[in-house]
Amino acid sequence: MRIQSAPEINNPTFQAWFARSGVMAFSELLRTAQAQREYQPWRKARYTAPDGISPEVWWPTLCLARQLSVIDPTLTGVSGQPFLLTMTDEIRHLLHEIDRKAPIAVTLGGANGRDDLSNLRRTYLQREQIAEAISSSQMEGAATTRQVAQEMLLHERPPRDDGERMIANNYATIRNLDVWCREPLTEDLLARIHRTLTDGLLPESAQGRYRTSDDIVVRDRYDRVVHQPPPAADLPARMAALITFANQDAEARATFLHPVLKAILLHTFLAYEHPFRDGNGRTARALFYWSLLRDGYWVAPYVSISRMFRQERAAYDEAYLDMETCHLDTTYCVLINLRVFVRGLHDLYAFIEDKNTQTKRWRETFQDKFNARQLDLLDHTLRHPEYHYTFQEHQNWHAISHNTARADLEELETRGFLKRHKEGRLRYYTVTDLFKTLVDHLLHEDAK
Repeated sequence: MRIQSAPEINNPTFQAWFARSGVMAFSELLRTAQAQREYQPWRKARYTAPDGISPEVWWPTLCLARQLSVIDPTLTGVSGQPFLLTMTDEIRHLLHEIDRKAPIAVTLGGANGRDDLSNLRRTYLQREQIAEAISSSQMEGAATTRQVAQEMLLHERPPRDDGERMIANNYATIRNLDVWCREPLTEDLLARIHRTLTDGLLPESAQGRYRTSDDIVVRDRYDRVVHQPPPAADLPARMAALITFANQDAEARATFLHPVLKAILLHTFLAYEHPFRDGNGRTARALFYWSLLRDGYWVAPYVSISRMFRQERAAYDEAYLDMETCHLDTTYCVLINLRVFVRGLHDLYAFIEDKNTQTKRWRETFQDKFNARQLDLLDHTLRHPEYHYTFQEHQNWHAISHNTARADLEELETRGFLKRHKEGRLRYYTVTDLFKTLVDHLLHEDAK
């Protein structure tokens, strides 16, 4: 069973009503439509028509009030209808929030602002990068728990099953984006991204290659067909148009398109085309990050959109359904992506502020004795007293050399704050009671 699509804007019911009621009545109804604050899809708007107005009349009036515009005439749906977008007040506000919150790099080279980050922020960003790799895979069915996956990535353990392989591939892709974003999008780069994501999960003949069959449909949780991807024979030409769109600078377009909107639309278009046999969702999210990195939003890969999409998967799926059934209006997809991205940025800032408040007092006591990396590790021990710390993990968390990581942990051992253990060839450290006792005493004194 297929989902019911919205009626055409110039449908017979609307034509008959307009001929009977006249321009004045339509103008009044149009003003009512323009006053609507919520951007409702057909499945909701059909129940909100004013008294005496049929849904088939109300819907076209809403669409005309929205001032829908064509995104790019070369990008169309299967029927040849162009993709549409409305620049709502909410979209403008969310874009402003992103530009206000997201630190924008001056260049994509060494002086890109990251060297000025505090160690606390650097650690948070690294953890978000790992969270995105895990959540993006879990959205596609990976059953591995977050704790097991995190330990695998930090200790660089080989994957043991397809779920872990998917997560490891996602993480490798995210890490490679810093380099790939310096290249324009080409079929070769898109193939490299897809091959990295599907290595060991698909036959080599399907990695990085467009699908050759049309036996793919997208169904929702009720087993309804919500999307029939374009025919495989049309993919080369359609993907060439998408790649051209991806490489256009804002200044080169006839109408300015905000870089964040372009990244979201690339995500949406790739999912619509469904060019690969599998891994389309992961590839679409990687393309989203690639586009933002290329336009200077270096913080983007550290904001885990997949983690938040998993929390509201139904709304995420409904946005694509609404686009499919409402004349290819991408506004629904744009809104949910912007809301999620802004929430991720707010989480980043809230985390940093909260952690700074919680740790300020005891850090002031120890700041002259340890470096920022060691202080972060000690802070982690307060929340995870049974955690096992290794040189490799410390190195990966902070993007430092093995020798620096070794020196950090050995100094904490010498001071009596960490205890060394050995199991075969594995060496790890745990926190001692000495550090916990000192911090408990310090916080107890503050509470008096």
